[in-house]
Amino acid sequence: MDQHFYALLAVNAILFVVEVLVSTKLSYSKSQDMFLHKLLLQDFRLFSQQILEFQDQTSLIIAPNAGGKSSILEAIYLLASGQSFRADKVEEMISFQADVAQVKAKIYSQQPKNTAENDLLSGLDELQLAVLLTRGQVNGKRTKKQHYSVNDNKRLKKDFVGNLLAVVFRPEDMRLIEGSPSRRRDYLNSSLLLVDREYQSALRQYEQILRRRNKILSSIQEGTQSPQALTYWDMGLIKHGEKLQEKRRELSEFINSIVEAPLKFRFEYQPSTITRDKLEARRRSEIGAGFTLIGPHKDDFEVQIKLGARGTGKNFVSLDAYGSRGQKRMGVLWLKKAELAFLKHKTNKSPLLLLDDILSELDDENRLRVLQLVDGEQTIITTADEDLVQEIQDQFSSLQIIKLKSASD
Repeated sequence: MDQHFYALLAVNAILFVVEVLVSTKLSYSKSQDMFLHKLLLQDFRLFSQQILEFQDQTSLIIAPNAGGKSSILEAIYLLASGQSFRADKVEEMISFQADVAQVKAKIYSQQPKNTAENDLLSGLDELQLAVLLTRGQVNGKRTKKQHYSVNDNKRLKKDFVGNLLAVVFRPEDMRLIEGSPSRRRDYLNSSLLLVDREYQSALRQYEQILRRRNKILSSIQEGTQSPQALTYWDMGLIKHGEKLQEKRRELSEFINSIVEAPLKFRFEYQPSTITRDKLEARRRSEIGAGFTLIGPHKDDFEVQIKLGARGTGKNFVSLDAYGSRGQKRMGVLWLKKAELAFLKHKTNKSPLLLLDDILSELDDENRLRVLQLVDGEQTIITTADEDLVQEIQDQFSSLQIIKLKSASD
């Protein structure tokens, strides 16, 4: 890889580190211990260049639909998790006319004093995170599609993830209760991947083995391989699958033990338990299907609601089957509160809360409940509805309002 490629890592770095005016002041909560201060997007989505400075604990980004709001939160989440919450391919995040995109952030991890910028920044712990995205080729040479760095030092993804914590809440999440199992598995993964390296490693290896095992099952089906070829891959699938399900059970137990709600909910983890005996019992069915039928990739969970004021656990029933639309939305809010609580519990840090145009989807009562999720975290809210601005302002003592210039999702 030539020098020109590495130079791309620093595109517009000078612009990014330009200091703000001395008179600028920042507002922090006493409990804040992680603050995203600056964000640079370079050829990301349809932003050729965008620099944002966050000054208050709560920021409201206003833009019309397709105006770039989700792209801002996507970029922040990319810096936290190393992946997009909406792109199926890396190329989708790179501007059409560009070969490379960059997302970079400056983060403070100590609570600063509310003073002038030159006093505010001196002595603070500063963290710079960056993700460089490519189409797999730069200047005719093959390269990785994602490159990560911390304080300008290259990092593997596993060492990059978790330096910034973030929970994103999107309109699509309102279908967590009644949507597909894959959506709920994404929920299980979202928090665990940020804070648990064992889980990261187990999931990565499990998915690699699963793909290989499925190819072998297809080959056995076609008569080009023997069923004995599965033995080695079964061992790895069981080993890493058991680790994933162990961690998911711990998350389930945490949610049920710590997270409160106006209604009584329960998190019922439904693992597709994987053992040698179960794999052998399904061998013929799996060969016939050409893919693996059990394991963590088939896991699910159910949110249950308690009926009546008294009784035992038998009073809990499926929220999807028996809950009203309003109760299901409260159940989703409960899950998001659980996600925030779990990250705080595991790291003793407050994650960023990213509310992606969720308020326009809710009635007055549930909008208030969403805003009440905010509890010491830096929060970034997006909306296309300027009629909601005053309602949001009423909930916070200080609110930074950012109106995006022309861009498009």
